[in-house]
Amino acid sequence: MKPAVNLRRLSFVLGLTSSLWLTVNCKKNSNDDWTESELQAIAASAGPETTPPQNIIAGLIAQESEIALKIINAWAEQVNTTQGMDPKSLLNQVRRIFNPDHMKRFSFQESLSRSKTEGSGAHGASKSERRPQDSLYHALWSRIADAAGLAGFSRSSQHMKHYLGNSGTPLRYGSADVAKILRETANARTANFSKKNQNDSAEFIKNKLRLAGMELSSSEMAMITRMDRRELAFFIARLQVFELMSKFTVRNDINSAAQLQSKLQNLNKKDFPAKASNGQGEWLEYRPIGKHYVLEQSEPQSDLYFALGTFAGIYSATPVDIKVEDNQVKTRFVQSISIYDKYNWDDGKFVTLWSGWCAKLNSGNCSEIEALTSLNVGDKSIGRLHKLGMAREFEVYGKGAVSTVWDAINFRDLINPQKAKVRIALGKALTEYLMPVTDIPD
Repeated sequence: MKPAVNLRRLSFVLGLTSSLWLTVNCKKNSNDDWTESELQAIAASAGPETTPPQNIIAGLIAQESEIALKIINAWAEQVNTTQGMDPKSLLNQVRRIFNPDHMKRFSFQESLSRSKTEGSGAHGASKSERRPQDSLYHALWSRIADAAGLAGFSRSSQHMKHYLGNSGTPLRYGSADVAKILRETANARTANFSKKNQNDSAEFIKNKLRLAGMELSSSEMAMITRMDRRELAFFIARLQVFELMSKFTVRNDINSAAQLQSKLQNLNKKDFPAKASNGQGEWLEYRPIGKHYVLEQSEPQSDLYFALGTFAGIYSATPVDIKVEDNQVKTRFVQSISIYDKYNWDDGKFVTLWSGWCAKLNSGNCSEIEALTSLNVGDKSIGRLHKLGMAREFEVYGKGAVSTVWDAINFRDLINPQKAKVRIALGKALTEYLMPVTDIPD
């Protein structure tokens, strides 16, 4: 059996100097003349509008389906005790309109298939089926969007109106709005780990590393578990960059930290481009960009939930400076969080909308509203307007403000194959820990 690698200090194994580890928004020194706008430009180099890979988009679909099921089931359980026998109740209105198959859990393959097509089908594909009452249906949803705004659902109202506007143009949020959106996401996704969460995460990571024949000490594990989820996501992105640095060092037969620093002096040039790629040109032709994707979950039945639901958080780390001290290769990173979502309507989302939004409008006429907006059993979703060519799905993008972080790695660890295995194994373990949908493959 392969013996476990006993790591004495995380700073020696992974090269992280804890005193410099999370120096966010650090002050500029005499050689550090980057302006805020220049750092923003570097952060945007990966593409100001970043679309996640297909498996992450599939994860969004699977996660939203899961949340919709939980909400509608909890709501139905509550309502059924008082309204279940009433044929005019909202619960039974929903049951008549929606086929039970539309309220089931999506498999990963189903989610992946849906991610490759427009959520409700091709825009205008059913244009020939348009009827006069569809214009009334569209107008009614416009009024409901207005009412939602008056009821305090400003963001979901804005998104609904953009959808009904039928342009399909992306909706872009500025950094201040992105910061606010991220603050509003569920506490379970963003807050520092409680003691229980620390224990759970430590056990999870330990088990994953042991399967790879590796082990972290208690102090190393404590340093990892002290980070909240967003810090961990940035940490994974920086690990990716250090791994690229390691490959570059070995590939070019670099024998010292000073030699490596000399090779990477382009990092100090403001016009040196950044590029998200794993090709052969990293460090000499462009700055590599580390990226990690996390599914961000809105608080169920909140304004943000109806506007975005589950959306992708894209954590990027880009090196902009390098220096060497005592054989430590110290690298300054520009970090930022971007968000991505596809605004579309499927049957599950529609059910979830009427399980919560109508009630929060303080309307006593939910059953009547439901009857009006359904038109007939065949018009199962707001998404039908997209297929009729009367509304159009769109993408949501946003990039948050930048921060800077100094991180360091020991040169010996860059050229040590065993340390590279530790970095890769830890990155995989943390990625799996942060992924809220467990059956989504890499």
